[in-house]
Amino acid sequence: ATESYAHPTYKEKILEMVETEYTNVFGRARWPGAPHRVLKTPFFIKWRHLSPDETEVDQPIIGHSTVHEL
Repeated sequence: ATESYAHPTYKEKILEMVETEYTNVFGRARWPGAPHRVLKTPFFIKWRHLSPDETEVDQPIIGHSTVHEL
């Protein structure tokens, strides 16, 4: 069964990474109080100490994407 329409290389890289952390840094405005597990990527490490008062609502929109025609 197809579990994800992500590119095969992306899925391989996800499986290679083992260090994770629970955080609420991403999606605070849309999912308040719902921390989730993320990979410890260089991007996350840079933003992991973001002030609890800051959310994506405070940030400019820099692009849009379509995922599986949704």
